[in-house]
Amino acid sequence: MFLVSSLFGIERIKLLSEPLDREILALKVAALAMIAGGIAALSLL
Repeated sequence: MFLVSSLFGIERIKLLSEPLDREILALKVAALAMIAGGIAALSLL
């Protein structure tokens, strides 16, 4: 999903209205890491 949303934000395709810059990519990577960390923590319980 991360890759698909990033691809849709590229200038050539331009399906999403959000710009694709370093801050947005960092935010998406951080969100992805938090989701993965949460799933890993829940699986340990």
